[in-house]
Amino acid sequence: MANQPTKYRKFVVGAASAALVASAVAPVAFAAEFTDVKDNNSHKAAIGALSDAGVISGYPDGTFQPNKTLTRSDVAKLMGKWLIAQGYKVPTDYKTNPRFTDLTSKSNDELLQMAALVKDNGVFNGNDGKLLPADNITRENMAVVLVRALNTLNDFDLVAYVKEQDWKKDVTDLNKAKAEARPAIDVLDFFDITNPAAPAFNPKNTTTRGQFASFLYKAAETNYDEVKAKETAIESVKATNAKTITITFNQAVETEKAKVELLRGTFKQNVTLKWSDDKKSVELIGAGNYQAADYTVNVTGLSDKALTGTVKVEAVKIASIEILDEVAVVNKDLVNGVFPTDTTATVGYMVKDQYGTDITKNTNLTTNDNSNIGAKDGVVTIGEKVVAGKKLNDLVPVVLIDTKSGLSTTKTLKLSATPTVSDISVTGIFNAKGEEVALNDKTNASDAFIVVDLKDQYGKVITDVDKAKGLVVTNTNEENLLLKKNSDEKTEIVTQTIGNATKLVIKIEKIKKAGETDLILISTTNGKSANYTVKVAETETTDAITVGQPEVAVKNEETLIPVTVTDKNGNVITDLNLLSNKDKGIKIGGKNVEKANLVVKDGQVFYKETFTTEGTQALVFQTATYKVATLTVNVKAEAKPVAVRGLKKPLVLKAGGKETIDFGKVNVEDQYGRTMEKLTDGYTIAVKGITADDKKVVTVVGNEITAGPKNGTATITIFLTTKDDKDAVKEVANSAVEQQVRVTDGKEYKSYEVKDLGLLHAEKAADEVAGTLKGENKITVSGVLADGGKVELDGTADYVATTNVTGVSVENGKLIVDQKNIKQIFTVDNKEVAEREVKVTFTINNDGSKVEHTYKISNTPAKVQDFFFTATQADKSYSAAKAITEATVITGGTIANLVSGETKDKVHVATSNQYGTKKVEDIKASTVTIVPEKVTDVKITSNGTTGAKVSLANDVKEATVTFKVTIDGVTKDIKVKVTPQ
Repeated sequence: MANQPTKYRKFVVGAASAALVASAVAPVAFAAEFTDVKDNNSHKAAIGALSDAGVISGYPDGTFQPNKTLTRSDVAKLMGKWLIAQGYKVPTDYKTNPRFTDLTSKSNDELLQMAALVKDNGVFNGNDGKLLPADNITRENMAVVLVRALNTLNDFDLVAYVKEQDWKKDVTDLNKAKAEARPAIDVLDFFDITNPAAPAFNPKNTTTRGQFASFLYKAAETNYDEVKAKETAIESVKATNAKTITITFNQAVETEKAKVELLRGTFKQNVTLKWSDDKKSVELIGAGNYQAADYTVNVTGLSDKALTGTVKVEAVKIASIEILDEVAVVNKDLVNGVFPTDTTATVGYMVKDQYGTDITKNTNLTTNDNSNIGAKDGVVTIGEKVVAGKKLNDLVPVVLIDTKSGLSTTKTLKLSATPTVSDISVTGIFNAKGEEVALNDKTNASDAFIVVDLKDQYGKVITDVDKAKGLVVTNTNEENLLLKKNSDEKTEIVTQTIGNATKLVIKIEKIKKAGETDLILISTTNGKSANYTVKVAETETTDAITVGQPEVAVKNEETLIPVTVTDKNGNVITDLNLLSNKDKGIKIGGKNVEKANLVVKDGQVFYKETFTTEGTQALVFQTATYKVATLTVNVKAEAKPVAVRGLKKPLVLKAGGKETIDFGKVNVEDQYGRTMEKLTDGYTIAVKGITADDKKVVTVVGNEITAGPKNGTATITIFLTTKDDKDAVKEVANSAVEQQVRVTDGKEYKSYEVKDLGLLHAEKAADEVAGTLKGENKITVSGVLADGGKVELDGTADYVATTNVTGVSVENGKLIVDQKNIKQIFTVDNKEVAEREVKVTFTINNDGSKVEHTYKISNTPAKVQDFFFTATQADKSYSAAKAITEATVITGGTIANLVSGETKDKVHVATSNQYGTKKVEDIKASTVTIVPEKVTDVKITSNGTTGAKVSLANDVKEATVTFKVTIDGVTKDIKVKVTPQ
């Protein structure tokens, strides 16, 4: 398709749209019933097909009204019914969770259903969270909605595809459409869904019922399958060993459709096919070694034409010969210091071909003494005429020769009677308890051991690690499984208690992914070998993926992109550890997704991306099984303030009072209609608009408003300012809003309100709570006006407060606890109590009203009620702290040495106590208990105390433990990785 010079014009019903257009084959029955749809109506076939499919219907009077303008709610319903026709289901929570802010549970039930369906599937995103159901839909918005639906149904980004094509556009007024709608209009143009004979699209015009029927019908009639497929090609064909030819493709292919044949000249070869897990390559395995010749591969079923490739296979030839040990082991004990008659010695050897394949058993070698030294099937045997009469450690030269190639190897061997590996077998895979283990990709590698059974040349079982050194272990597939290696990077044999017995084992370093790996174990002394296949079963892994459009994407803002990932059984995956797993998770742009870039909200996974440039951005998502989803995001310009939308609460001033209007007191919207959380640099809030009459009520200097002595209201104008190119301050056009300021002398309050302070600490330190001094707590009493406006009263001038507890008073608007009388205050009926209720009576000076409020005070020491671990520093606010569940510590570390695994910042705790105090602080634990994941991996000292320490055991490079931290009786866990540095 990429070379297609003109537009795509092939209209064939695709599987996804068959239900909708099935009726298009025959004349439509319902269309004839619509009295206003005549035979000459260009939309008749489309109306009939949609009517038969149940997507659209007429009116009770028998009309269809094809010229009636569609509203946004009409289109939401139509698109929802189209999705249902393709098998999509209405969300069960459509009524309890309306998807748009201007819909409620009492809205039209059908509209609620369809709105939920189109919103959840990324078809209808709304405007600032609103559906705006009564608004007419423009043709450009209709194009956007329709293309989103096509992308959803086809699981393919048509916008990105069309953008890459070289074609001639028919639409002549594309420049009149808004930028975000132009790519969608291009899609309709490319596929001739819009009428090429009418080149003007008229993007700003409204859409009629008849027009929309034709758009939807033609969109459903188009076959997108042909453009979705990337053209498959053969990247390479090569011989990977003497009996295997490997074909590699440029992408994963549908293996069930592929027909592969191998030809030598015109003769077809019998081969067995073995496809790779990623379906990007296939091995053609012959019954035996391939003859030396030129071969041709033909692959059909993957594209319109056969894919071909050639490879030249060379005859197998010896590339290397190796004697595997420095010693030759004899089969008899010394007699009088020499080896007796009939004593022979053996050592192993290996021959490899040009592909690195072991061909030892198919190779005939000669030696430097064919009469007394033989080489066969990987074993060099030195005869009695050479060995008999020699002493321990005497030297014997051995030369192995391939007469065909002329290759040879020489080694001088030392005769040894030391027991060494002669017989090899693998018992199986077991845990330390002696239970057999079936490996899967979630098995903890440190809990599984490959148990080997070794015997020496005398038939005795070997349990000594040093005697097992005459064993070479080869792992054929490190993509699946890593074995524990020593400092020389050789797989090591170690001892391990399995059940109640000491066994020789091979440790598993890491299970990387599901699959099979063959272990080859070879004795270096006699060449005997054993093969063992390790199978790793697959558990959960990412398989299919769909992505939706974010609600909005703005430059330099965090954008949440909805991502739905399922496993091979169709189950939705929300486990962020799995989604970010290197081998089983998802990738974006070929790179693994970091866990920090994923979040789950209400069961939906979102990918977090901050776009630093505006315009069209493309993201390519990929699962572990190489399935791909592409998303094109239109990133809007960076947000800036454009309008003040009013005060956050009514502005009521007490006569003579003052108020400064700043950003914190007003709502400011950006160009996208969103309330801003902070004001962009370069912008300020300003106030103006006081008339001559208003000045009797308030005066304004800068942003400060001062109330006059009398009751009344005044109008102020609040607006935004910025600076022009010459650094002169200017008003932002159309940003102003008028607001009322009310002044009251305090004699028109309808009621009074007292703010509750929760449980108060009578002896709280000054730095524990903002605004609290020793034993003092700020009281807030407000006068409430008829319109709901509130004015905070002055604790000195506006009321008199009395309490019912001696030693507790109200002074200057603060609750004062006399520290000298603490014991008396908390003694009732000669009994000491932990809490007291203090009733305060407020007498209002203006009108003599009395208001009562009861406060609770306590002299109990502050105790942590809840906490969580955080990498946020202790000088930061509680609200800024983010919880962590995993940390890292260097061997020998305590709770004080924990650092965040991601940021390496010191771990703190965010605590809250019974008095509502919340803060981030150093960990002040009552006790720390360390629980190891594997007991033998670590050493723990002072466990159960604040000084609990964990260290790695000898030869252990990494371990995992759990720190159980108790603070004031509250216990929380954190998973900790112990590292050497």
